[in-house]
Amino acid sequence: MVPAAGAASEGEPPARAAYAVGGLLGVPVATFPGDHGGFGLDVPAFAGRLDAVLRAA
Repeated sequence: MVPAAGAASEGEPPARAAYAVGGLLGVPVATFPGDHGGFGLDVPAFAGRLDAVLRAA
């Protein structure tokens, strides 16, 4: 399980939920470029980050 949040969503409900899940599971939250739908704003940056996070999981 890799909880994730968009960097631009800090303090917003989707990010707060991700951090709550991470806290309950004792795992860090992966931060991605953009907001909670960041994959649509900067596809190359999102894809690169997703690849790195999944390879490390």
